[in-house]
Amino acid sequence: MAVFTLLAAIAILLSLGVSGQLHVHTDYTGRIVGGVEARPGEFPFQVFLSVTKFGTQFLCGGALLDESRVLTAAHCLEGVAAPEDIVAVAGEHNILEEEGPEQERPVVAMIPHEAYQGDSKLGADVAVLQVAPPFTLGERVSVAPLPDVGFDPPAGSTCTILGWGTTAESGSVSPVLLKATLQVEGRDVCKEIISGSRPTAVVDSSVICAGGDGVHDTCQGDSGGPLYCDGVVAGVVSWGLGCARPGFPGVYTNVAHWLEWINGHRV
Repeated sequence: MAVFTLLAAIAILLSLGVSGQLHVHTDYTGRIVGGVEARPGEFPFQVFLSVTKFGTQFLCGGALLDESRVLTAAHCLEGVAAPEDIVAVAGEHNILEEEGPEQERPVVAMIPHEAYQGDSKLGADVAVLQVAPPFTLGERVSVAPLPDVGFDPPAGSTCTILGWGTTAESGSVSPVLLKATLQVEGRDVCKEIISGSRPTAVVDSSVICAGGDGVHDTCQGDSGGPLYCDGVVAGVVSWGLGCARPGFPGVYTNVAHWLEWINGHRV
């Protein structure tokens, strides 16, 4: 897909809002809520994904693992007929403008985790995409710093969320990359909160819970993007109950838990 074609498609998406509720962010219908605009190039590992499925265009995020691989959520791939239906853009900031640093690449392979069951609430919501040709690394495009095995941000610590998701419930996407700060929630508390609505949902060491202040959150269109904690990409945006609802944290795939699998699919 040429850059001008992608921009035209995103312009339509901005004017109409994100149509459908097809797991671009499971159970969410909003955006990076309470966010502010990131500085261009502030997070050079952030990747913008344009995903076409069921004849409709959707947005997801990702984090660059190396020149040819992107980390994202498995649920972003649900309903995608072929890898070429996904376009990855690194060095992106304003999705409506060609600013110069953007590098657009077609996806040539989709690798969801083998344990993913088609429902992000059941866990293993992680995937790797391969692009070709490779991205060229530089100041505005660089590899995501990953955590060591065992890294686990403690309850009460803060993390940053990123994305171009919709700017209000059932609203339009943000043309610029937004960021916001969340506080990590303890898993025991998170599980107790979530079990009332999703008793079968996986809330264990394979996920990180964050948010719930009623002000900041990730939502539709932000799926697959990074949860950035203590200088590393610690999580992948997975799912949540509503959008920025007070007392309801979001659930993020724990990168450290799946690190062996992720590294096994890097160049």
